[in-house]
Amino acid sequence: MITGKLALALLLGIKAAVMGCVMIGSRRWLKVRREYVVSDKVERPIRILFFSDLHGNHRRRMNLDIWKRIDKIDGVDMAVIAGDFILNRAAEMLPHMEGIGRLARRTHVFAVNGNHDMRDYRALKRLLTEQGVHVLDSRKVSLTLNGNDVDVVGLCDYMFLKRVIGFDKADAAMMRLDPDTLNICVSHQPQIFDRYSMCSADLFLCGHTHGGQVRLPFIPVLFAPNQGIFPKYGYGWYWQDGAAMMVTKGIGTTHFPIRFWNRPEVCVIDIIGSRS
Repeated sequence: MITGKLALALLLGIKAAVMGCVMIGSRRWLKVRREYVVSDKVERPIRILFFSDLHGNHRRRMNLDIWKRIDKIDGVDMAVIAGDFILNRAAEMLPHMEGIGRLARRTHVFAVNGNHDMRDYRALKRLLTEQGVHVLDSRKVSLTLNGNDVDVVGLCDYMFLKRVIGFDKADAAMMRLDPDTLNICVSHQPQIFDRYSMCSADLFLCGHTHGGQVRLPFIPVLFAPNQGIFPKYGYGWYWQDGAAMMVTKGIGTTHFPIRFWNRPEVCVIDIIGSRS
């Protein structure tokens, strides 16, 4: 016969087990999120692979082999990595160099720095460049994808711009965008959207927030670094001044190695023409 105390203990045990499963799944169960954007600047579709906040993704912390999943995503025309590759040292990325190299051999890969990357940025940039990654420090690269003219501009980390080097170089890069070209802006922190959404960039790709990292069902993002409680830009899509911004949950964690109700993700974004 089950007594009241035993029933309570069983209930608490079940709740703890469920929460443990959710927590483990939220750290290790990678999601490939698929989205699309419509643009009248595109004649033939463009597929972008997009992720951020790898944070070294150490096997002891995450046990998450993202590269096998990324290798299986086909039809990628361009890849974008929106910063925070590491926690502290560039050496944390050494186990990932083979995967990044494979990706760079099959498509264009563009990257920007995040706030954690600035702790060992020269060494990190060298590692990425050696694998064929285009690291953009507030500069623009022009290319043609499936017959479409595309400009990719990558901006330094927002707080680094704000507190250290200023916005002059970033302002110049954004103001030179051609409004007739498909313009994609990559930046680690989404606060950059307020400053540059009125420029000619069509799509902003950002990370940094980890989607709140610890979430509750049906509740918006509670906290994001450098934005505080109930951030303006927490996760998902935002639109302003004719521009769209996607903020991804990212993959890793920082010194607080917990995700809850918040699976790590890589995003596949298809840009299609308005007449498709």
